[in-house]
Amino acid sequence: MSRPPLRSAVVALASLAVCASTLTVVAATAGATAPAARVSAKVKCVSKATGFARYSSSGTCTKKERVDRKACKAGGSCVVGDVGPGGGKVFYSARSRQPWGRYLEAAPASWATGGDPNLTWCSNVTDSIPGTQATGLGAGKANTAAMLGVCTTDAAVAASSYRGGGKTDWYLPSRDELRQLFLRKAKVGASGFQLHGYWSSSESSPNEAWIQDFYADYTPAPSDKGYANYVRPIRAF
Repeated sequence: MSRPPLRSAVVALASLAVCASTLTVVAATAGATAPAARVSAKVKCVSKATGFARYSSSGTCTKKERVDRKACKAGGSCVVGDVGPGGGKVFYSARSRQPWGRYLEAAPASWATGGDPNLTWCSNVTDSIPGTQATGLGAGKANTAAMLGVCTTDAAVAASSYRGGGKTDWYLPSRDELRQLFLRKAKVGASGFQLHGYWSSSESSPNEAWIQDFYADYTPAPSDKGYANYVRPIRAF
């Protein structure tokens, strides 16, 4: 019986060695754990100079900022979209502290059974109410207080009766506060708003008050006080 040539045997052994080596590499690769992706925690950074807060997606703040780990609802600094102390969403943050506060918070869509109520502006829809003509940011609280001295039902009464978060300072927003709420409705929860007009506490004439349409980006316009529009309370802090 003839023997196979020596060279053929050597080649066969070498091929087996290569196959074994390849299998070892494949097995090692399959069993290896890929390095975990580094995830940066979102950090709230607050300006040391102005107190204005923002979120840093990189997880770091600048030297001119400090880290604030206290939640807005617990008394920490707030960023638009945060849950506020009253259980609503912050929709406005002033660059610096104002006489009326710094933040504006809107009540959640669930503040009233069945959603935002559709009401007339006041039980008195023909007479001018002194102290309700202011339209600026922070003016809604005083406007609402003036309305409550005359109105026994409807928009101002409903807004001020809300007690979200145990707070008693909810009110009907001024024209400009309502405008800011419309512009940032996505941060509050756009689906919770009706696609119709919403009342402000700002009177435009003896029988009209300013409204903001939430159907499209219209500027505020006067509406007859006797018409029914929707109501969403806010608060300043």
